[in-house]
Amino acid sequence: MTVNEITEAIIGAAIEAHRTLGPGLLESAYAQCLCHEPHLQGLPFLCEHPLPVIYKGLGFWDWRNRAILRGPESTAEMEDAEMG
Repeated sequence: MTVNEITEAIIGAAIEAHRTLGPGLLESAYAQCLCHEPHLQGLPFLCEHPLPVIYKGLGFWDWRNRAILRGPESTAEMEDAEMG
């Protein structure tokens, strides 16, 4: 997948989840659906996946909840955005 295709898939999954659920739910509800939607579309996807971090020789895992769409040559991280 190209970067543009990954971007389109991420935006499409987010729109589909929001259209189906509607407004007003907790972030956790949207997050679960957003993690499920790429699987329905047959996209390579990992949810709540840790990422390795190396800082000045110190290696550790960043365990923040992450939703990651992974293509053969690229990776995109999904994060929510505060509006307002």
